[in-house]
Amino acid sequence: MRKNYFPILILLLVAFSSRAQNNINSPALWFKVNPDSLSTEYWKDLSENGRDAILPDGSNDSIDFINFNPARKFDALNTFGQIPYNPDGVSELIFMTVYKPSDTSEMGLLSSKNTLKRDFSFSTQRAIGPDSMVHQFSEGGLLPQLATIKQVWEDANEKSEDGHLSFLEARNEEGSIGYKGFLAELILFDQPLSFLESLQWETYLAIKYGIGLQAKNYVSSS
Repeated sequence: MRKNYFPILILLLVAFSSRAQNNINSPALWFKVNPDSLSTEYWKDLSENGRDAILPDGSNDSIDFINFNPARKFDALNTFGQIPYNPDGVSELIFMTVYKPSDTSEMGLLSSKNTLKRDFSFSTQRAIGPDSMVHQFSEGGLLPQLATIKQVWEDANEKSEDGHLSFLEARNEEGSIGYKGFLAELILFDQPLSFLESLQWETYLAIKYGIGLQAKNYVSSS
């Protein structure tokens, strides 16, 4: 008998909406496709922290669907966006994202810019974190992907004045690389999550976008 997961998904969506408003471990950034977020100039931050992402030049409002849920289309191979969030001064960052790349080459998702101590880069194939540690992970081809990246630092005192996040950009041996494909959801936490809390958020994303939960957590610490 085929199981109906729709009621479970509705309950999870309601629960996480309430969590985002009331829990101290609510996201610092939360981007997903809502009717009021389809601007060609910015992507509205739904964490209620007001850190809307400034989109790259030439962005459009095209969408595709991953498991009946909308995802934004990007073709930012040469230009990048910006998120007004300074990661300097925090001791831990956790990224969760759902994306569907257009091909199997490495493409950029998120990286730090002009930071003093928080130098990291996150692509579709690897994460570069504290002390320039590189963590490779297997390519997922053209299928929708759910990735969780955790970065931990010991020193959380210094903070730059103009640090921010570069959206749809990562760094490799050849320089900066952009992203081409669909991006459904991107969530960032700057406070620790317990194992259960992290698993709850990942389960929410996995059920919502029809992606199997696999051993795909990549942890780096200095």
